[in-house]
Amino acid sequence: MKLLVALTICVFAVSFLSQPLAGGGWWWDAGNAVGLMALAGLLYLAVPVRGSRALRQHEWLAYLVVALVVLHGLWLFAADGAAVVYIRPGAPLYMWAGVLALAVLMLSSAWSVLPDRLRRYRSFSRFKGWHRSLGGVALAGAIYHVLASGFYFDNGWEMAAVVVLGAGAGFARELRASPTAAQSSGPMTLLLIGTLAATSFVLVRNLP
Repeated sequence: MKLLVALTICVFAVSFLSQPLAGGGWWWDAGNAVGLMALAGLLYLAVPVRGSRALRQHEWLAYLVVALVVLHGLWLFAADGAAVVYIRPGAPLYMWAGVLALAVLMLSSAWSVLPDRLRRYRSFSRFKGWHRSLGGVALAGAIYHVLASGFYFDNGWEMAAVVVLGAGAGFARELRASPTAAQSSGPMTLLLIGTLAATSFVLVRNLP
């Protein structure tokens, strides 16, 4: 639980390093706050799991992250109908990176569920390799999507901080700490701490 809370707080805190009061309005900032919640959850998913309870939490957290990413996109399209141009041919690369991250995350989640997983992967070690690779692609795409958009993260130090968070989560398997203890949190933890962080994010940027 502590790791998920720390990652969520760090993702939102980093966005305040250079332009703490920059905002696009209540609705726009709320939609982007949902996206940052999803990024925090994705960072946490990069930490390996062990044990049936932790695996179940990992699975449900992945579903929540997918739902948050979809909500993030739909929310912003509702805020500005012209935003649909960002998913058409010729859209900025960072937008397609976000779409790629969502597609890969959905694919990875779908292929990880039993019994479909057993039909696709004969050995568990092969499954882990592909699952980690797909997770890495999704995480890299999400980080690039957030940073390259440049709206909240336009400072070199901010970008470095987010990249470090991503690298740290991705290489967490090298740590000696028990992955079961690290991954004991689930979707409810992200919803709670993420909602609190997102509310603060929106209020700070929009209250006079």
